[in-house]
Amino acid sequence: MIKYALIMAVCSNFYSNCMPPVTHNQTFDTFGECIVTAYEESLIVLKSVDIKEVDEKQLYTKFMCKPEREEKTEEKI
Repeated sequence: MIKYALIMAVCSNFYSNCMPPVTHNQTFDTFGECIVTAYEESLIVLKSVDIKEVDEKQLYTKFMCKPEREEKTEEKI
């Protein structure tokens, strides 16, 4: 089964760089769940920063939903 990991970074258009990416603590069953959460988390992150800083540094978020294979666990008897 494939799960999706949300990886997000805050970037600055002004400085042409990004902070190190962070992996969300939850994995998602579908790409859709992951990408919707990415947009919601993006909004939370940007709203947590003073709007003047967002403007001055031209901050934005960058994200991806990376597919990961879930390892099967064998039952021991």
